[in-house]
Amino acid sequence: MSVVIDQEKIFRLKDISIELYSLDLEDGENLEMLSLLQEEQEKLREELTDWMPRFMKDENLKEVIQECIFLEQRLGEKLINQRAQAQDQILRMQAGTRSKNAYSSVFHQTEGYFVDKKK
Repeated sequence: MSVVIDQEKIFRLKDISIELYSLDLEDGENLEMLSLLQEEQEKLREELTDWMPRFMKDENLKEVIQECIFLEQRLGEKLINQRAQAQDQILRMQAGTRSKNAYSSVFHQTEGYFVDKKK
């Protein structure tokens, strides 16, 4: 492959990193876009792996690669925070269900007889 084409792939990798970071992860409709972008990102990484040592010698490309790494780290933090919020919400829902079941308004009583010995 030509170096120019691979350089274009690095810039595409940066664009993908920016798109991924800017996605609203709370919007469920963006999950498919997240998946597609991550797949394309992974494919580009695999294609560029052999060229990375050469690209790191070029200061402009090195800067682009460092921006990609920074954006991916920020995205990782964003995903961790989103996951923690989702887990917290699940725990609150489970706690609400347990408390609702603990104080159920339905009273259960088994049938039985009472014998008064004083008669």
